[in-house]
Amino acid sequence: MPQLMIPGLPVVGWASPKIAGRCCIAPFVFANNILDGIGNTPLSQQEYNNLTGETRFLRAFAYSWLVRNWGAVPFFDEQNMNDFNKPRTPEADIWKFVIDEADYAASNLPEVAKAAGRPSRYAALALKTEACLYAGRYEEAAEAAGLIISSNDILWLRLAKRMISSTFTVIQLMPLLKKFSI
Repeated sequence: MPQLMIPGLPVVGWASPKIAGRCCIAPFVFANNILDGIGNTPLSQQEYNNLTGETRFLRAFAYSWLVRNWGAVPFFDEQNMNDFNKPRTPEADIWKFVIDEADYAASNLPEVAKAAGRPSRYAALALKTEACLYAGRYEEAAEAAGLIISSNDILWLRLAKRMISSTFTVIQLMPLLKKFSI
């Protein structure tokens, strides 16, 4: 049985609901704590924008993973982190949140990531593209993918094409993507 090694938590198998719950909630606690306390730090406006963009991207990425795997999930943000008896939030609401967070991140992140493993504007646009496809918002998905494609960054161009073709057939989206010359 695979083992999960997280500092401060007991070593148990993947099937443990206690570990699964902590692993799933940890990204939200981390992100929400940063967003809740960032106003009290001496950052320049650019540093503030980058940090909030990265944090909101990671929170949106985590929610997109949860909703893809489990559908409706409880929603936590900086205002309700201590409310643990929450009902599941409908998928459509979670996807809307992911899209809004990806929009914010795309407008506040640099075009080129500061370091390997950190999000960039195009990572946020790729997340938005995927979330829009899952949410059935095809026009917005085509627009976000078009921004990636128009960047002429070959890595992101390949990713956008693969994401679109693996999530939905290109034939379904072709009328929307013609304006971007895919």
